[in-house]
Amino acid sequence: MESNTPLINEHLGNMLSLGAVLVDQKLIPDPVAIYHACIPDCHICLDSCPAKALDGTTINQQKCRNIYGTATEGGDFIYSCNLCRKICPNNQGIKQVSTF
Repeated sequence: MESNTPLINEHLGNMLSLGAVLVDQKLIPDPVAIYHACIPDCHICLDSCPAKALDGTTINQQKCRNIYGTATEGGDFIYSCNLCRKICPNNQGIKQVSTF
């Protein structure tokens, strides 16, 4: 299993992509998130994944890529499914922010 899981932001939901910017300045980190990204006992993404790549903790990237991943000419990777992200109730942001 890979150690990658969907990134879910409380305001933007899960339709995010990570990138990187290299700087030579000291940056102040954001505080650690204090919200729960998933609704308790929700399994919509797990039950709907056609590749069965989700186990509730991680994503098996190999299963997902084997079925729905496509490499571009430039070497980027595109997922043609994203069903797990699309059907998530919090895909546009967390509706009810919870704290630990």
